[in-house]
Amino acid sequence: MVKEQKTVAPVVNFNRGRPGKGGGSGDGSGMEDMFFAMLLGIFKDLENSMEFFCDEENMKSKICYKLIPQEQLSKLGNVPHRMIYDMALIYAYVYLGSYVMRGDSTITEKDMEQLGMTEPELFEEAKKNTPNILKAVIESMDDIPDFVDEEDQGIEAIYAVTNESAIYGSTSLIYEGLLKEIADANLGKEFIIYAGSCDFSLVFVVDPTCTDDIVELIKKSMKEIQEEHNYSTLSNLVYSINKSGELTLYDEL
Repeated sequence: MVKEQKTVAPVVNFNRGRPGKGGGSGDGSGMEDMFFAMLLGIFKDLENSMEFFCDEENMKSKICYKLIPQEQLSKLGNVPHRMIYDMALIYAYVYLGSYVMRGDSTITEKDMEQLGMTEPELFEEAKKNTPNILKAVIESMDDIPDFVDEEDQGIEAIYAVTNESAIYGSTSLIYEGLLKEIADANLGKEFIIYAGSCDFSLVFVVDPTCTDDIVELIKKSMKEIQEEHNYSTLSNLVYSINKSGELTLYDEL
């Protein structure tokens, strides 16, 4: 006998203690009303998240990828992944609620089998979903990083690349068309990319005659940051943008 599947969701009597129903000021203001509004959002998120984990197609629509340092792979166990230079690309379900129910859950080999998908299929699904769920943000930096000499005339602009959540924002570097957008806005220039953090990367727009000097400056800075702060960077390599507007190693230009 097959039992009918039912959606499980929390039930809360919101009229009890609700503003205007004997539990608050009723004028739409004050801490009680604010707290009630927050509770509504939390329980709505909880309901949506439970529906999310009960619907396989909905789960597939939340598959994203993210870039992590390759040394973190050993800590994750058996997870589907691929290498992009010295960075590991892994997959996760990403849920962004409006209050507390937001986060991600790494997809394991077992999860992939249960979905009936292969790693290339995960990649194509994530390639489609990630730019829509974790929308890219490109910000022109007014403040020059400490390791850059303000008098260095070789650097003409610096962009910070991240996403709206500022979590695993460096993954935006591989979004289709993103680097091309930066390149098209700075024709005739060279580009140096410092992927120092999982959460954001820096794109330096430089005078072509000064490129090698800037690369050495960035390499020196990366080494000093790692030694001083015992900090593991997303990548130990220096990148650029090729003629197709895609991420490439600077040495391969």
